[in-house]
Amino acid sequence: MLAVGPLNLMLKNVLADSDQVENVIEWNFGLIMFSWYGFQAMLMRETMKTGDFAR
Repeated sequence: MLAVGPLNLMLKNVLADSDQVENVIEWNFGLIMFSWYGFQAMLMRETMKTGDFAR
């Protein structure tokens, strides 16, 4: 995920029309961030079911 920022900057400077590439990078980053919350909810539900959470 840390490579996305420098990659975006590099592509903006190299490509003449970087709007489409920038949109793809931003949408992928947004989907990763959005799916992280779903992943956390799945983990929380699983740990609450088993009772295997830190006290």
